[in-house]
Amino acid sequence: MILTNEEKNQFPNNTKPHPLSYHPDRPVTRAVHMIRKIISKSKVPEDPLHAENTVALLLKLKPDTPLWLRIAALGHDIERALPDSIKTQRLNFSSYDDFKRAHAENSARILKGLLIKCGVDSHLVERVHELVRLHEFGGTRDANLLKDADSLSFFCVNLPLFMLREQEETVKKRIAWGISRLGPDALRMLKQWCDQGHPDSGAKNYTKWPAHLILEQMDEMT
Repeated sequence: MILTNEEKNQFPNNTKPHPLSYHPDRPVTRAVHMIRKIISKSKVPEDPLHAENTVALLLKLKPDTPLWLRIAALGHDIERALPDSIKTQRLNFSSYDDFKRAHAENSARILKGLLIKCGVDSHLVERVHELVRLHEFGGTRDANLLKDADSLSFFCVNLPLFMLREQEETVKKRIAWGISRLGPDALRMLKQWCDQGHPDSGAKNYTKWPAHLILEQMDEMT
């Protein structure tokens, strides 16, 4: 991880903090604490690990990931942890893509409000907002990186539990949709996981990871 000069001044002797750990009085630290607190209460059990894992995978794809991209990765699904009256509902949308766009817009709006409340710099707030708004489909270099990290984390963390909740046909469609989102580097990483085994993300039930289903969908898409 490459620190900005401002970040380096907070950490003497060239020590390197966790990617999202900063001076306790900084607005960013307060915001990160609030994001984690909200996500920890999600009714979807994999959400907290997915948030942290998305940050970790982002840093694998781009070790010098800037601060705004790290914050966006942590909070990109924040609406999923909120009450049903606030979060986006799949049944209200005719297509899965439309649902995902609305989900991204809602998470971006909620996260922006949280960052403003914490006193985060307005320039940083706007960058995070735009990245989260675009995270499902990309469109810029940073948004594409976030999209790839999010997609890879679905396969790494979410998929085993998703399989327990959904029918096989739904699982196959979601796998295919996830594969279609991946850029070349992320796709190579996913193929490597299929060949060499599931990465150690701390996810439960990862021994049931369906490499055969992923490879099957890859074959059908080529």
